[in-house]
Amino acid sequence: MWGIFEGGGSVFGNARKEDLQSLKIVWPRAEERRAIAAILGSLDDKIELNRRMN
Repeated sequence: MWGIFEGGGSVFGNARKEDLQSLKIVWPRAEERRAIAAILGSLDDKIELNRRMN
């Protein structure tokens, strides 16, 4: 049962170039990307403010 976890390093096999080329990636619409960027920007600002206060 535990034999699959033996050894060190990565537990994942190698990805071939063909595997990566066949991946389909769905991107959010531009409106959603802008909203995500705004939220992440706000979080970055808060982190920087907290860093300065510390």
